[in-house]
Amino acid sequence: MHFSALVTALAGLATALPSPEPHVVHEKRDGVLSWTKHSRAERSTILPVRIGLKQRNLEHGDRWLADISDPKSPNFGQHWSAEKVANAFMPHPDTSDKVTQWLTSSGIDASRLSHSKGRNWIEFDATVDEAEALLKTQYHTFQDKTTGGYRIACDSYSLPESLQQHVDFVMPTVQLDGLKPVAQAAPQYQSQAINITGLTGLANCSTLITIDCLRALYGIPVATTNHTGNQLGIAEWADYLYLPDLREFFSRFTSPKIPSTVAPEFISIDGGKPSNLTVAKLGEVVESALDFQTSYSIIYPQGIRLYQNGDSVNVDSVGTFNIFLDALDASYCTYEGGDQPYVDPAYPDPNEGGYTGPLQCGGAPLSNVFSVSYGQIEGALPRFYMERQCREWMKLALQGVSTIYASGDSGVANRYNSGYNNSCLDETNLYVDQFGKRFSPSFPNTCPYITNVGATTLLNSSIYGGEQAVADPNGALSFYSGGGFSDIFERPSWQDAAVKNYLKKYSPNYSEHIFNHSGRAFPDVSAIGLKVATVYLNQTLGVGGTSASAPIFASIITLLNEERLGQGKKPIGFLNPIIYAHPEIFNDITVGSNPGCGTAGFPTAPGWDPVTGMDSEHSLAQPDTILHQQAAHPSNIITKAQQLDLVERLAYRLRHDFGIGASGPDKDVVTVISYGQILLPAVFHAVIAAGGVYSAASPSSTVAELARQVEVGTSRLLICGAEHGDVAASAAGQCQLPPSNVLVLESEEGGWSLCGVDGGGKGGRGGGRNLLSPGLQQQRLTWERITDPVTLKQSLITILWSSGTTGLPKGVMLSHRNLVAETYITALSGRQWAARELEKGNELPAVEYRTLAHLPTSHIAGLFGYLIAPQYNGGTAIWMRKYSWGDMLTYLRQFPITAFYTVPSIYLRISKSREITDHFRHVVAASTGAAPMDGALMVSANAKLGDGKLPLIGQTWGLSETTGAITAMPKGESDDTGSISPILPSVELRMVDEEFRDVDPEVQEGELLVRSPLVTEGYWRNEKATKEAFHDGWFCTGDIGRLRGGRFYIVDRKKELLKYKGQQVAPAELENVLFTHPQIKEAAVVGIPAPDDPGTDLPRAYVVPQESENALTEDDVKRWVKERLAPYKQLRGGVVFVDEIPKNAIGKFLRRELRDRAKKEVLSNKAKL
Repeated sequence: MHFSALVTALAGLATALPSPEPHVVHEKRDGVLSWTKHSRAERSTILPVRIGLKQRNLEHGDRWLADISDPKSPNFGQHWSAEKVANAFMPHPDTSDKVTQWLTSSGIDASRLSHSKGRNWIEFDATVDEAEALLKTQYHTFQDKTTGGYRIACDSYSLPESLQQHVDFVMPTVQLDGLKPVAQAAPQYQSQAINITGLTGLANCSTLITIDCLRALYGIPVATTNHTGNQLGIAEWADYLYLPDLREFFSRFTSPKIPSTVAPEFISIDGGKPSNLTVAKLGEVVESALDFQTSYSIIYPQGIRLYQNGDSVNVDSVGTFNIFLDALDASYCTYEGGDQPYVDPAYPDPNEGGYTGPLQCGGAPLSNVFSVSYGQIEGALPRFYMERQCREWMKLALQGVSTIYASGDSGVANRYNSGYNNSCLDETNLYVDQFGKRFSPSFPNTCPYITNVGATTLLNSSIYGGEQAVADPNGALSFYSGGGFSDIFERPSWQDAAVKNYLKKYSPNYSEHIFNHSGRAFPDVSAIGLKVATVYLNQTLGVGGTSASAPIFASIITLLNEERLGQGKKPIGFLNPIIYAHPEIFNDITVGSNPGCGTAGFPTAPGWDPVTGMDSEHSLAQPDTILHQQAAHPSNIITKAQQLDLVERLAYRLRHDFGIGASGPDKDVVTVISYGQILLPAVFHAVIAAGGVYSAASPSSTVAELARQVEVGTSRLLICGAEHGDVAASAAGQCQLPPSNVLVLESEEGGWSLCGVDGGGKGGRGGGRNLLSPGLQQQRLTWERITDPVTLKQSLITILWSSGTTGLPKGVMLSHRNLVAETYITALSGRQWAARELEKGNELPAVEYRTLAHLPTSHIAGLFGYLIAPQYNGGTAIWMRKYSWGDMLTYLRQFPITAFYTVPSIYLRISKSREITDHFRHVVAASTGAAPMDGALMVSANAKLGDGKLPLIGQTWGLSETTGAITAMPKGESDDTGSISPILPSVELRMVDEEFRDVDPEVQEGELLVRSPLVTEGYWRNEKATKEAFHDGWFCTGDIGRLRGGRFYIVDRKKELLKYKGQQVAPAELENVLFTHPQIKEAAVVGIPAPDDPGTDLPRAYVVPQESENALTEDDVKRWVKERLAPYKQLRGGVVFVDEIPKNAIGKFLRRELRDRAKKEVLSNKAKL
């Protein structure tokens, strides 16, 4: 409303009589914000006075809303009617009577008073003179420093003390214009928009986010239904939908194609008009283009409603959210409802081009989901005004409406309409442009009944590589995901635990002068918000902003409502309690921050954070969760809290006593050789925390093998289990590692120790000090939290040793990113399954995670499954010292194992064993790997697991170089054909011939090549091997695959490694040993299939003996190998003496001919076994 509209003369009005009751101050403005105070207002000026009456039952609103919003409530989804809402909150008749009595006794004739439809407001017109007498105040004129506009207001006002409990606020009084609602993304369209052509599909998602990318990233199905009344509602103000661009977007980017005739249902509110622009302007078109184009691509054939708010004059008014609410709820109308003079626009609008009709009160259809991409500054609006409007959003939530807002694009700051990047508050909450230090939250984002959506971007070039908080500091206006804490609204109960967890563990040490630690926190969730495909004036742009994120999330909720409506259920309604109760259904985002107000803002973190909202914690374990338990002595346990204590203390000792990590990360290798024990995970994490690299050695290594690993790995420290003390000491001696740098680890109950090997585990470095002793020291070295994507990719933390075709093991380097990606990606299927179950209204089963640690931790399956997975899954690894069949049966009886991973040879024994009865009755998830397992074995083994009706054992495929599994069967699905399961998200797979040409996998076999964040960067200090293992950025697995019926199968191995019970055996290593025998002239080794153990190769040696007086025997050859190599590398396939080894023209062994010969020999039973 303009100042001129307020100056109207009314004749015959009496001067208000003084009220005899003492007055008390009801509201006082903290400051004049960006306004200049001028002279007293003219006494005869007419003010439209509105008194907001206290509503009944507001204290019950949260309880009523929780009753219909909690999925566990029997009333879930039983949304209220508009009439029920209005009746429930209507002010008590006594309230209206008391206020009316005060007014009439003060000289305001009853004939001048009127009530709103919901009886929430009393209104009348009064002169400045009357209002000053009523409210014990003085009115002045104020001028906006930016726009030059005028307003009438006072610095404070008072009410009779007895009326304070009946009145929310009076207006016009202390209220002054706040900032205009800015489409949060609009200011930086120029910097975020990128001209792009011809980019579709998943290969280009890092450049342009299309519907294909969104479907892959969030598992969005192709929509097929359009239930009546479930249209998505999108509200627009200063932006207009340009239909030619919408049609062009349909043509370029939608799949399946959307017809060009499709357009939203247009709903005009108070003069809102469709675009009739001949030449569209960027600021008038891009917001709407982004909202509608993105949403249609997700929800079509469902429709969209366009709520176009306000005429061309009032689009900049701060209170235009209220005209939207007016149109939805007649009880909230104009000066009869929530609207506020000098904040909300007035209709009819007398200005040129203004809307001349009456203000719309009700009549606009209510959508189940609203998406809004505009916002205001909380610090620039009156407290009672915001509280009153917030309650209106609560009433919509009671009616089953999901209201979704963009969280803002200025980090912890806010954005001023004249172009400031960093509009903040001072310590007294006054708005002070870009120079303030106190964080400036947005409204209505801080209202608890709004669901706020922050913005993310891709973590790397792959759509499957995860997300990070958006950050673009280089545009015309910097772009960081908005978030923070309200200065007005208290934190609601449904987010209290998640926010307290963040404040305790991750929040920077900002004082209460910087932000309100107990305020409502936002955002609640996040979605992709950068480089989103948008057609503007026939050009393809990649547009950024939380304005992109909000409609994406709103569209997903619309699809979920479609699913519920199709099942005869009600729409979801108020989302926030569900979001915070089920973090497992959201992608975890822990990279990025939202700087502003001269600070770094808040960092992202596991769980909820004020940058990207709610997601799952990396670790579901609580401090008292038992992570590790000794099978032989069940009382010997390690909780999460104990492990953290051990890790921090041991990390300090590793750094202080041995210099691990002192010269920077990725340099200092610690080799560990041990059978299974519960302290191994603490050692693993302590090495990494100290800045070192954990190098895992096979517990079956000989002295020579261990010495070579220590030497090639340039290890500074060797840690061994008690059984390996002699082997470790001898190996250290061979490679000149000082005895003081060899430690013995022991995890026996009551005797946890890490001592020097020269003391036999009792004495050692420093006079027998036990480095795990709590009394030794209390110094700690805490984790360095890494969020930079490049550092995550390059930061080496683990080396696993894989036998090479040369016979010499190669050190597979695994980074932070490799292991974090494996942890997250393999759990993604479970999250997606959980989301589907929740969509169906099903409760998630409560299952405690327990697994049996029986595989060596020198293998990727053991290292990942036992050292990392328990804390992520929030459960227990029960440790066997080493595998034996009898012990495993005992422990399966003793402990209720729920998750079981093992190799095919053990599943074979399980399937055939009569000893197995109900040992696996508690298992709910089972998988296998290390070698292919056929469908028949899957079925027979599965019959022994759980209730025998669970989904079949899931088969995985992967290598140490891929950080383990890169395929897995999705939760809830199964396959009995022996396939290797679908590839995991983030994994790209090719099949090529020997010339690296792509083959048709349905027609031709080919080598499998992989590209993924899971793939190693290469081999430790072995450039030659690294170069040979990659082709144009693709890792060459050496496995030959085939695609049949849409499923992948491994049919052969191009590489010459053999696998014996999951362990790799290099024929060349055996051949090198055989060559050293004085009576052997030549030798070649191939594998033959074990007759009773699918997937296991038995090494067979073909030997050309030297001429000698003493004939060489098979036993002689086997004894020679046994004395020099580990037990799993023995010649169990036998020894065959031949006259010559077949070779090609350049003298290379023709192993395929030998394998073919071996197969024939096995079939004809002629082999020497």
